[in-house]
Amino acid sequence: MLCSRPAFCFMHKFRRKIPCIFWKGNGTLSMEHSTEVLYNRTMVYCTPEHRFGSDALLLARFCEPKRSQKAADLCSGCGIVALEWHDRGHRGPCTALELQPEGSALLAAAVEEQQLTHITPACADLRTWRQDEGKFDVCACNPPYFTEGPQSKNAAHALARHENTCALEDVCACGFRLLKDGGRLALCHRPERLADLMCALRGSAPTGWSPSGWPL
Repeated sequence: MLCSRPAFCFMHKFRRKIPCIFWKGNGTLSMEHSTEVLYNRTMVYCTPEHRFGSDALLLARFCEPKRSQKAADLCSGCGIVALEWHDRGHRGPCTALELQPEGSALLAAAVEEQQLTHITPACADLRTWRQDEGKFDVCACNPPYFTEGPQSKNAAHALARHENTCALEDVCACGFRLLKDGGRLALCHRPERLADLMCALRGSAPTGWSPSGWPL
């Protein structure tokens, strides 16, 4: 899935914003967050550093797993893809992998509050993640888009937008490790990076990938 800019998504009509509230975690975490409510009333916790746009919603819908399939949300941020899948009926095991502790903690709080026991937040680096290799049906990722250019002074924004700690090759290699034969890897990226993406896919999979959908 390739997006040149955030696209309009009719899900925005149905998302409700709850004014910013204060939440304290289990003794170590304290942050202000806002709550977004999806169409079927699943809550998503966000902060200015860890929020989501229409591209993440479109990605989640594009590669929605079947109800009982095993899925992974890579570079999950606040967990929007995993939570959107849940909102649309997915109940199979879902691992949401995020490098930044604050983003992973937001999802962990949402999961605990709503008792979404099939979603497992994991604060870890996808470059070294090896758990359940070869067992996933679907992997989705909305990765950092940029390799160069000015970076935000906000460290969380810089990590989310630039390939400082997560390059395309890392995402493709992780997807290849985690997916079973016939599994699907779905990415949201910029059209001008298409050649880079194809090279990364070729380099990560000696046996090859089979592209099956390119909505622009």
